[in-house]
Amino acid sequence: MRKYLIGQYTYRQWCEWAVEMYRIRSLKKSDFSTIAEELSLTHNFRPAIGKLREKGYAIGLLSGGIDTLLYEMVPDADTLFDRIYINRLDFDDEGIVCGVRTTDFDFDGKVDGLKQLASEYDASLGQTVFVGEGFNDSAVTAAAGLGIAYPPHDFGTEAASDVQIGEDDLTTVVEAILAY
Repeated sequence: MRKYLIGQYTYRQWCEWAVEMYRIRSLKKSDFSTIAEELSLTHNFRPAIGKLREKGYAIGLLSGGIDTLLYEMVPDADTLFDRIYINRLDFDDEGIVCGVRTTDFDFDGKVDGLKQLASEYDASLGQTVFVGEGFNDSAVTAAAGLGIAYPPHDFGTEAASDVQIGEDDLTTVVEAILAY
């Protein structure tokens, strides 16, 4: 990642390098279930998403993560989110990682992703909400109508946000959105 951050690699080159490291280690699709066991969803994830859906919100996921991990943790992600922009891994016949289809919407590209989502739903950027926590979220957090740092793990994103929520409970985020 350092090579990407200092401009020696493009985002795609960095992702391809990471995939090559996965391939050298023979990382298989089946290994992602073990990796996912070490991770957890934010508290009240499903009820919070359900509440936003009930209120008529369009929900998108702009992530620099990996689709395989997402679907290990949230198998029904395609029904929970209206749009998912994320890096997508490819696997060979033996199930070993062999390629990546990179998202255009990570780091500063997340702003473009949010603009695209807003346009698809006939909304202005000022009518959007972005919830993020990492160092790749600061630009989009500042660009959104309501930027929420949840939970803030990066000073830039926290500084760019309108609201900071440290408690691990997604219903507190929904309350902030509904109050907006």
